[in-house]
Amino acid sequence: MLACLVPAGAGAARQPAGDDTRIGIRLVDIPVARLSDPRARNYIIDHLKPGATIDRRVEIHNASAESQHVESYPGPVHGPR
Repeated sequence: MLACLVPAGAGAARQPAGDDTRIGIRLVDIPVARLSDPRARNYIIDHLKPGATIDRRVEIHNASAESQHVESYPGPVHGPR
């Protein structure tokens, strides 16, 4: 299982919490086979053989008034099994 981890930029901590000062991330596409799985809206849920790849689109939204530095990367949720 893979998830996309996105830490907010350092500037976000200096601003008060509110709808106009947040950074959000969401999965844009949900596979048809996973529509009834509520986890599919928050996580990329796939079991892949070694060397296999998948493509997923995510949207990162900056609702703050300032530019923010955001880094994203894929990583295992529970590590190797």
